Amino acid sequence: MSTSGKIPRLIKRLPSYVQDHVQKALEVDSDGHCGFRVFSYCWKHGKVQDNFMEVRQNLLHELKTCGKWYVEKEIIYWTN
Repeated sequence: MSTSGKIPRLIKRLPSYVQDHVQKALEVDSDGHCGFRVFSYCWKHGKVQDNFMEVRQNLLHELKTCGKWYVEKEIIYWTN
């Protein structure tokens, strides 16, 4: 995770009409788990992205136990 001087650069990559409304930007590790890292960071209120595997495992458990319900409600279209 980086909160260095790169943050203004990240914000400038957003559409101009959005930039004034962005308070924070986070550059997460690019290791194939970035979506889980972002969720983990938000879930822990900006403290850490390192518990991403816990988030991933919880999501997998939810899909294994309730996946059929999500498909029936058309929230997701495919589970394994």
